[in-house]
Amino acid sequence: MLSTADLNGVMTLSINSIYISLGATLQLGTPGSSNGFKFSSAIILHIFGQMLFVASGGNIMLPPNSNFDIAAGGAFSSSISTNIQIFNPLTGLNIGSPQILGTSITGGTFTLSVGESGSFQLNGTAAAVSNNSSSNSTGGGSSNSTGSASSNSTGGGSTTISGGGSGSVTFLATKSGELTDATVWSGGLAPSGNFSLSIPAGITITISGGTLSLQMLRCDVYGTLALGSGSATFTFAFPPTIIVRSSGKLLDQTSSNVFLFPSNSIIAVLSGGGFGAKGTALKIVQGGVAGASFTLTSATGPFTCGMLPDGSIETYDSVTAIAINSGDCTAAGTFLGGFAPSADICSGGCGIEVISGVTLSTAGLNGALNFDITSITVATGATFQLGTPGASTGFKFSSAVTLSISGHMSFVGSGGYIRLPPGSDFNITAGGAFSSAISVSIEIFDLLTGLAIGPLQTLGTLISGGTFTLSVSASGSATTAGTAAGVSSTTEMPATPSIGG
Repeated sequence: MLSTADLNGVMTLSINSIYISLGATLQLGTPGSSNGFKFSSAIILHIFGQMLFVASGGNIMLPPNSNFDIAAGGAFSSSISTNIQIFNPLTGLNIGSPQILGTSITGGTFTLSVGESGSFQLNGTAAAVSNNSSSNSTGGGSSNSTGSASSNSTGGGSTTISGGGSGSVTFLATKSGELTDATVWSGGLAPSGNFSLSIPAGITITISGGTLSLQMLRCDVYGTLALGSGSATFTFAFPPTIIVRSSGKLLDQTSSNVFLFPSNSIIAVLSGGGFGAKGTALKIVQGGVAGASFTLTSATGPFTCGMLPDGSIETYDSVTAIAINSGDCTAAGTFLGGFAPSADICSGGCGIEVISGVTLSTAGLNGALNFDITSITVATGATFQLGTPGASTGFKFSSAVTLSISGHMSFVGSGGYIRLPPGSDFNITAGGAFSSAISVSIEIFDLLTGLAIGPLQTLGTLISGGTFTLSVSASGSATTAGTAAGVSSTTEMPATPSIGG
């Protein structure tokens, strides 16, 4: 028997699988605790023996990409009715509604598989599966979903709960076919209302005709999404967020090679994803009149096209999240189409663009950017707030980044350094500015050891009135230059490791 009581309700280690053999028992939680149990990283639970939930309250918290599998002969039990809650490990917020496990699962198999977006699929033959298909309750912390999740099946079928949009249900395709064909979708219901789609690899979903009049909030394409068969153009009546994943494809079947979007739409093609062919024109339509447009010149990703609220189009040869509302960088509502940067989206590297008039905060990151952001661009009239107010630990970029500041960057922490790894660049253009209430320095550090490389580079409390550039080589040496006040010369930092403050 293995107990987790000493973990105090949280598995903080990166344990990616737990295997419970026939005749063995795993006790999950701490007796008498009402906090449940949280796995901080994606995990696969293989239960051939018995799993006991021994806490007196709370949920079993699982992040995306987890699996909870009970084999035939295995069992789950609890003295209280227990739920599984999917959560975002970056923000800590819940994704969708809890999945009820109840007090016992026996007499068959049970599988709950959580996708990258946080949607989950439920299958099994155990008696409890048919009664626990979904829950509309809100347990175990705050939720980022404003609508009730719904079940698409009864009795041993499969269920997919929202991870795609506020209050939306995510429909999972199980075979190729038309969007409106109910037999294509897990649970046997065709998409309706405010919905999101997930198209697995090897599956093609076709939307024929010239218009999608349904409100598709988001579509994650691992397979193929084919649009506009039999029509000259294809129009989205509502703004979609379309994410073409690695090996996924967005296929243009229109005769004129034109897609029409309302503003607030975004298409992001990740590395390895692509379009069926280059040459498709992406156009904004406002009030029935076509506006700004962009013609694709490449059939492969990475690529992002954002249709901004003002009717303009921004395109990038990278996966880029576009901040269009002031807010925290962990909040989906800050970004165009809810397309926020995350470890999932940025696994191959991505950028952030802060448009004019927007203030982007990093307070929710708690002093460290732990996924692969390769660039942050702050437009003229925009503000980028680095750090957490009141925190003395500074801010660390865990991968090489290029900071391009044409607007304003402010350091809002009460202490610590701005820590950059080798390969990074910090650029302030003419008209851009940096400010801080305290004197701040940049520290170069070794990603492997965490140790500082060379001396600190002092930024002070203000850089303005000219240009400033700090370039860090692959070895960790840094060169500074510029015309801003206080930048008098180019200096070379030695690449000798030291322990930084």
